[in-house]
Amino acid sequence: MMSNVFSAAAVVRAASSLVSAQTSTLCNPLKKTCPADTAFGGTTTCDFTKGACSTFDLADGTNLKYDSQGAVFTITKDSDAPTIHTDKYIFFGKVEVVVQAAPGVGIVTSAVLLSDDLDEARLDAAAGFEIDRIDRFRALIDRLVSC
Repeated sequence: MMSNVFSAAAVVRAASSLVSAQTSTLCNPLKKTCPADTAFGGTTTCDFTKGACSTFDLADGTNLKYDSQGAVFTITKDSDAPTIHTDKYIFFGKVEVVVQAAPGVGIVTSAVLLSDDLDEARLDAAAGFEIDRIDRFRALIDRLVSC
């Protein structure tokens, strides 16, 4: 039985959408006309060292604890994918996320911004592998901007 507990000290400004590898959309605007999305419409700050943040909802099966280092996501079996998400959208602005990657080979910590047509910008930190994560993230952003 795999048992890894990790802390994510997250201070989020503006917004972020943290989602699992399984993504979906309620309405894909590439396939049909969709209702208007709800914007954040201002600055949102979440400090998980102080407890839960009303900006985010817990995905099914996600149980969080909070401590002095932030939100504690627990993985006890292979199928666990603890996730927080929001139904609000960022139309422009800046996102800041402070996160501690989970320990354990094969455990991936991700921060994902996802659109209704399932385009995404993501930062992945894979424990147990030597990856220059910052350069990889910058390369992804450069590709998105040049599209």
